[in-house]
Amino acid sequence: METKYPLRSLYETYLRWSETEKSTLTQFFKSSLGVCDCAWDSFVDEIKHLKATKCTDFDRINGLYVRLDGLKSTGKGHDEGGLK
Repeated sequence: METKYPLRSLYETYLRWSETEKSTLTQFFKSSLGVCDCAWDSFVDEIKHLKATKCTDFDRINGLYVRLDGLKSTGKGHDEGGLK
């Protein structure tokens, strides 16, 4: 993403930790640092940004739509009313 910085993909790339250790790090970011999960509006902002910059990377754009759809179906979009 260009408009946000996905921390999980960054630390999973560099750290080969167990699921328990990853969970602990995730809790640290959320509880101690106040970093929120990526909500539906973050994906919409990213899609708008890619449109404005005339991005033609279909795989990248499609991946955002797939993740956005995943948020809707899991109910993890924070403000589900905006997804309907």
